[in-house]
Amino acid sequence: TKYLKRIDTPESTLFIMPSLFDSDEDVRLVAHNILLERKIGATEINWLSQYTDNASSGGKVLLAQQLARLLNDESINALTALTQDSSWSVRLAALKALAQSKKANATSAILKSIVDSDADVRAYSLNALKGREFDDAQAKYLGNLINHSSWGVRCTAARLLAYVLNKDLARNPLTARLAIETDSDVK
Repeated sequence: TKYLKRIDTPESTLFIMPSLFDSDEDVRLVAHNILLERKIGATEINWLSQYTDNASSGGKVLLAQQLARLLNDESINALTALTQDSSWSVRLAALKALAQSKKANATSAILKSIVDSDADVRAYSLNALKGREFDDAQAKYLGNLINHSSWGVRCTAARLLAYVLNKDLARNPLTARLAIETDSDVK
């Protein structure tokens, strides 16, 4: 693989890509570093995305880092799929990549991670969402989380509702939850 570093053609790039998923970590890292120096386009992203199901956790983390280089709809879709991986390190790597995009589909994927089973993933998703504006669909999702069984998720949703542009969509679930928390019928 290291000899292919000298040959910078689209064909050699495609030839190196499977090495990202090699069983040997050193081979994966060499391939990753070579690919970081190459131009990656939609063709390469589509090709890499095919490996998300069969790769090791280490390979998927490197895949997420490669996908972050071209944050188009295809790579965001592949990263979104990685946010559902069984490995917390893969989910976290995918979130870090998605956080680099301000597109609505990236924000929606990050938003869904605030209910992740891993505390580090939840914390990173909260930080990645700070300062973003949410559309109506995302605001409704946050409004539904106000009634989540986890107190931490409810608090996170309440904090994020402050960034919702449509203030009625933010105010209504907060008011309803406040009524529940205070055991009051006031609306």
